[in-house]
Amino acid sequence: MIPAARRALPDADRRGADRRGAGHASCHHGEILQGVFLDAAGRRCAGLVTLPMSGPGSRAEFTRRPGTPPEQLAVLPGDRTKAARAAVLAVEECARRRRETPCGGELRITGDIPVGLGMGSSTSDVIAVVRAVADSYGLLLSPDAVARLAVRAELACDPLMLDARPVLFAQREGRVLEVLGRRLPPLVVVGCALGGGAPVDTLALPARVHDDTDVRAFERLRTLLRRAVATGTPPCSARSRRPAPGAGNRSCATRSSTP
Repeated sequence: MIPAARRALPDADRRGADRRGAGHASCHHGEILQGVFLDAAGRRCAGLVTLPMSGPGSRAEFTRRPGTPPEQLAVLPGDRTKAARAAVLAVEECARRRRETPCGGELRITGDIPVGLGMGSSTSDVIAVVRAVADSYGLLLSPDAVARLAVRAELACDPLMLDARPVLFAQREGRVLEVLGRRLPPLVVVGCALGGGAPVDTLALPARVHDDTDVRAFERLRTLLRRAVATGTPPCSARSRRPAPGAGNRSCATRSSTP
């Protein structure tokens, strides 16, 4: 169960009067841990722990046009294909909850997240769009519902729809594997763009096949991070031999913010 789920707002008067909605989502600074882990049933599952970042984010405005077909969707900027898929999926979901016919509309996305550097620009767009569509229907979707729609829209997503608690999140399934605690220990994060800042399509990177030795290593790192969260001390640092899928064209180092 994804934490902090919230129920839809019961405001039926907005169905016909208010057809414009807005949404926002923040970005992240990559993953503090990413690999393959065991879920509660002992099944292997790709997972990650995202390093949240305040400041940059995506904003979306959606105006629905009742009576138009769902595929009639105008999107600005026009290259936000994942966000467009998210809008169509969110309209289907919200119209079903309101017992209305899905329709088209106009979607505008703005933001200040660098694209293609592994900072969650596409996930931020998608979540902002889902929230904007829901707002246009007078609904507030739970984090569970937003996560499911985000995964359907872009195949894998970071848990930017959740609260600030650190979680091990199955990014290709949209579910929480473990809530690690209340907050990450204090850290100073230093990041830099590599390769001249050229964008990277992380989903196009070859997926590495992990064996039992890898999974055991990831589970040990999971234990170390859980202990670090519990004690409020930073986990020991590590450097991977190759960039993990989803890392983007970015390098970062972390250290404790206390001497």
